[in-house]
Amino acid sequence: MASCIILAGGLSTRFPGGKLVYEVRPGKTMIETVSEALLDSRSCSEVLIVTSIHTMKSIEGLKRLVGDVDVIRDESLLPCRGPMRGITTGVLYASHHEVITTPGDALWVKPSAIDRLREYSIRLGASVSTPLWDDGFMPMLFMHIMDSRKINPMDLCIMRRAVSRPSDLFRVSSRLALIGSGLLGDDGLIFTTVNRPSDLFNPRPRIPSRRLVIMEEHNPYFTEAVRSESLGISGAALTGYLGEYRVYMGYEVRHLAIHALQDACRTAKIIGDQAAVARLSNTLASMNPQRRHGRIAC
Repeated sequence: MASCIILAGGLSTRFPGGKLVYEVRPGKTMIETVSEALLDSRSCSEVLIVTSIHTMKSIEGLKRLVGDVDVIRDESLLPCRGPMRGITTGVLYASHHEVITTPGDALWVKPSAIDRLREYSIRLGASVSTPLWDDGFMPMLFMHIMDSRKINPMDLCIMRRAVSRPSDLFRVSSRLALIGSGLLGDDGLIFTTVNRPSDLFNPRPRIPSRRLVIMEEHNPYFTEAVRSESLGISGAALTGYLGEYRVYMGYEVRHLAIHALQDACRTAKIIGDQAAVARLSNTLASMNPQRRHGRIAC
């Protein structure tokens, strides 16, 4: 059984009034709906909601309605930010080393999908797993971590600080499983989230994938790049991130490739290699031609 962590610390800038406490049906808020899905899952022995200074007050007021969950605030002294701070805090408070994370605005998540994600992860012997969509992108805040002592968010939070992302947990894993969302459920909405009010009435389903990707060879590149960067050896870090990018592109996993490329571009800026920055910026732009996935910048 796993500790299930709901990440509920976002600002909701595109959803006036706060989406997590919005009533999506009479008497039922979004965060309650997500909490109930996890409480109904066979995989979760406990459910923790990790809030932030922006959401703590409103969500804590719902605690009596949400049920058997713990509401905690993220640790503001942690050097990482955003969802990575929420994951790190959740792992600190979790009763189990096996952890499942879910975003608080995952309105359509189903208990069966959470259970299948865990079942696939255990069967494949993955250290970390996450769903995969048809276009090579992933809903990265959904993840299963087999043992948080081995894949420890705190280590990455401290080493990577403000540039740390939830995808770092995939990138550092010794055996990463990307499980096609279609293998976890046929509904293209299961792993989508609510960003703005219009998403409630006109949701945008993703095309499910039935691919199953197991990766191990990415880990040495990322690990060496992070180590080199911590030592101030930026040239070696750049080489490592580019090697990691090539591994992901070989598997057609664009989302992780973009994150590796962004780190390579950031490192090239530190070195002062303007030609490399220009090349990497152009490559990033080409990976998101219609800005479907928001602004992807160097």
